[in-house]
Amino acid sequence: RLGLPTRFVLSSDGVRRGAAVATLQVQARFARATRVIARDESITQDAFEVVNGELPAIALRRVPAPSEVVGLKARRAIARGEALTSAVLMLPPVVRSGEEVTVKVAVGNIEVTGVAVASGSGQAGDVIRVIQPKSRHLVKARIIGPGMVEIVE
Repeated sequence: RLGLPTRFVLSSDGVRRGAAVATLQVQARFARATRVIARDESITQDAFEVVNGELPAIALRRVPAPSEVVGLKARRAIARGEALTSAVLMLPPVVRSGEEVTVKVAVGNIEVTGVAVASGSGQAGDVIRVIQPKSRHLVKARIIGPGMVEIVE
């Protein structure tokens, strides 16, 4: 979480070299509620303001850009002054189950792409399973963008 001490493992060439504790603070441009927003209410332009400042103590996840907020629904009641993040908004998945996705596999300097079918839905950074069309083999993949995943071990 931002604003709280976080432990990091330091490694080089796959070998653990030590550990460090740091408090992360992030300055960003984000949307903040200008009034109370009820649960399941669609966000309108008059319900938020765009601010430049330090993000509150939130999980390390992508924060929706202010331009993406309009039309999204509140996952729960949102207080006036609260940041509009993925924790309080229902974001549509970047990849949907059953959707054909482009799969990237990188080994050293070699990168190969192919096509698979997502067997789960999620946001950028989420790990889902994808099905290889010919072999019907399931593999784990991390969502890296709309319709794009990378194989993880």
